[in-house]
Amino acid sequence: MNYQLSVGFNGKKDTLLKIINSSNKVGDVYTGGLSGKIYGGRFQYEDSYEKIRENIEICHKHGITLSITLNSPSGVPEKSDKIWWDDIANYLCELESIGVDKVICSHPFLISLAKEKTNLIVVASTIAEISNVRSALYYEELGADIIVPSVSINHDLKELSLMKDNLQHATLKILVNEVCLGSCPYRRFHHAHLSKANHRNYDIDYTSSCTKKYMDNPYLFLTNNVIRPEDLKLYEGICDNFKLVGRTIEDDILVNMIKAYGNEYYDGNLLDILDNRFQRVINIPNNKLNELIYKKMKCDKNCAKCGYCKDLYTTIQNEFV
Repeated sequence: MNYQLSVGFNGKKDTLLKIINSSNKVGDVYTGGLSGKIYGGRFQYEDSYEKIRENIEICHKHGITLSITLNSPSGVPEKSDKIWWDDIANYLCELESIGVDKVICSHPFLISLAKEKTNLIVVASTIAEISNVRSALYYEELGADIIVPSVSINHDLKELSLMKDNLQHATLKILVNEVCLGSCPYRRFHHAHLSKANHRNYDIDYTSSCTKKYMDNPYLFLTNNVIRPEDLKLYEGICDNFKLVGRTIEDDILVNMIKAYGNEYYDGNLLDILDNRFQRVINIPNNKLNELIYKKMKCDKNCAKCGYCKDLYTTIQNEFV
């Protein structure tokens, strides 16, 4: 299958080079923008345009693009705040002038502003929770060139296919390995909370809530929205651009993740390529999950009555006894 990976990274040049050397499938990287401007989905920013420019030069030298995250869903003032909006318009123009290729936005006003003021490629973030054709068309009309659908429809290939077929020019990019709970009750509030983060672990109340839920019920790792490397082939004809989390992930975990998705195969613990918070205490062999996606493609998300994922997890763990 012919596809590209878009990989998040922490802004460090040595990490960027590791990413580039991990797989020839890497076609784009994304990272935080200038501190104090527009917040994003992770607390990770740069303190100067020069640092962003240096990463752009590395990317372009190796034939890949660089995207800047501006995808906070809140913290955007009313349009009558002309000083703020003029400053952000200048910020977008400055990003374009130093060579940034794309910006990732969730707020509709920012998407329209980026399209109006620059020639940057505009990506509608998964944080916008675009989950159907109607919503996708709204965002395309606002100015989105690439749409990252809500992860809640990652396994709804029918809806994704409809979305792809009805868009006039925009294309899809799918986030494949975010470890959020399926139908996470904290997600929208977590992202809103991050829009005013001023230090690392600012969101500890949210991350600890998800962590506890997973630790108490490990089978929930089988109910989330992850697409395994082996299952990318099922999206052929729908999407050829897959996004990997990575901005706050350790380099060795990130490289392992990229190689797995670049090879469409991983022999090991599924959690190795998702989140290093859990891999040391929970083991879910990836090769035991080959039929899972076919169940999830028909899933009605009523775990209390189904029990498939819980039973599968129990069966797998009993094999270790």
